[in-house]
Amino acid sequence: MDHISVEIIRNAFMSAARDMKASLVRSAYSPVIYEAQDCAVGLFSKNMEILGQAPGLPFFIGALDETLRVVTSMLGIGEYSEGDVYLVNDSYICGSHLNDVTVFAPVFSSSDLVGFAATKAHWRDIGASNAGMSIGATEIYQEGLRLGPVKLVDAGEIVHDLVSIITLNSRMPQALLGDAYAQIAACRMGERRYKEIIDKYGYSQVMQCMNAVFDATEMMERKAIESMPDGIYHAEAEADGDLVDDSAFPVKVKVTINGSDISVDTRGSSGMRKGCTNTGITQSQSGLRLAYKFLVRPDIGVTGGSFRPLKMFFDVPSAFAAEEPAACFGYGGALAIDLVIRALAPIIPNGVTAGGPGSSWNISMVGWDRTREALFISGEALAGGWGADAAADGGNAVIHMDAGDFKNTPVETAENRYPINITSYQLGTDTGGAGKFRGGLNIIKGYRNLADTSMLGIQFGRTVTPSWGLFQGHPGSTPRVLIYPGTSQAKTVSKVNQLPLNHEDMFEAHTGGGGGYGPPWERDIWRVQEDVADGYVSVDEARKTYGVIIADNLKDVDKRATIQARQQLSSVDNGSQTSGRRLDTEEDL
Repeated sequence: MDHISVEIIRNAFMSAARDMKASLVRSAYSPVIYEAQDCAVGLFSKNMEILGQAPGLPFFIGALDETLRVVTSMLGIGEYSEGDVYLVNDSYICGSHLNDVTVFAPVFSSSDLVGFAATKAHWRDIGASNAGMSIGATEIYQEGLRLGPVKLVDAGEIVHDLVSIITLNSRMPQALLGDAYAQIAACRMGERRYKEIIDKYGYSQVMQCMNAVFDATEMMERKAIESMPDGIYHAEAEADGDLVDDSAFPVKVKVTINGSDISVDTRGSSGMRKGCTNTGITQSQSGLRLAYKFLVRPDIGVTGGSFRPLKMFFDVPSAFAAEEPAACFGYGGALAIDLVIRALAPIIPNGVTAGGPGSSWNISMVGWDRTREALFISGEALAGGWGADAAADGGNAVIHMDAGDFKNTPVETAENRYPINITSYQLGTDTGGAGKFRGGLNIIKGYRNLADTSMLGIQFGRTVTPSWGLFQGHPGSTPRVLIYPGTSQAKTVSKVNQLPLNHEDMFEAHTGGGGGYGPPWERDIWRVQEDVADGYVSVDEARKTYGVIIADNLKDVDKRATIQARQQLSSVDNGSQTSGRRLDTEEDL
């Protein structure tokens, strides 16, 4: 095989996956898919190895291949026929909550099974006990219609009995059906593109080239792991509880590096939870794969050769490997992704970031839209601050780490589709963790309910363990939601279920900031000045945390007072590792 052919075929599959994604988002009915792009697509070999993917939720991408494996083991590979399309959303198979629906099609060429085209997308209402979010659930049966692998299309014909079951169990059947058909269309697009590649190059050459890609990926990843010191590395923290059991629960990771092999062990973390903060093992595996890819050759993306050096271990059952009837709406194991990075920070300090946006910070409103004379269900995941690293500040207003290409919901879309007024949308001041490099800023988003009444659902995580700093960097701000601000009923919450909102009632969401990296008193003074000028850091925070004394005109720095303040800050030894940079002198300033 020549390298040119390998690259042509590799990129052909990537292009095919992008066509699938375009087909899905352009034909979807719901804004959560066509605007926020809460979805993922991929093409897979008959051995369920990924051939091509488009930008999407990496949290979904990493679960699609395992879902295909589990379903195939249940059905038998001989069950697949040309023209079929399957649907499955069972949390114990797919991993995430029931609203995340996997639709996939087997791909045949010359009557032989050659692979799969698969999609996963969030459906707004799947018939749960509550519309929108099921964060008060205590068992899976309260979270909606649960479907094992069933045929949505049989040999090219829609299975109308299944369509009837699905639509009769949803409050929004038109949206649900529109999104389901969009996923079918994306699968059909993937089938066509896959067959075109085979017709042009031949199946044997195509798979030879892709196997070469898989082997090269594995080789490069193993080489990166070998550059890390062998050893066992630990990290642990507490994750938020839920509405059923609000006590924080332990999440532990043990990362073992041995030559070119790496393993992540979560055993010893929380057992199954009474509330919805559980997940199926498929999604937990996907989360740890994501953490691995953050650290091991993220530049080469994901192929069928990725993750071969990685082994994962879970207690079964547990919050990471839930079994029936555990509720699985919220992903309590998301903290483990960040903890893997934290565990390896001491040995690869230039290859990690401080704590990032480890929660989806979900907001949902449900009510009656008088203008459209119809039920509305709004929903969005909010952005927060990313952690800083050894060379740069963290990004402001970035989506949580498992969401990847997830987009924010535009204000215009929200106000057009729902009886909601967005009253404010801004970056928060002093919300990024202080450090030599500052953590990213959170967002503050205000809402006004314009319906007669609405029911509010909020699921904010990382309130118990905010995004931590590294090497004497400070943690980012703690997320919270202010309900009825400016009234006698004002209160601060992080999780609510079906909270009534009257007409004109308001609330304000504050997401979390990213962690800082390195001692704050080593931050370049000109950077602190810029932060103050931009409103990212207050004058008071600049003085207390960074040791930079800004003059009343907000432009000049009191040099002598700044040197003294920084010397005082640096003299406080908290036992953390420092970066070793000398302090500024008056001559430097």
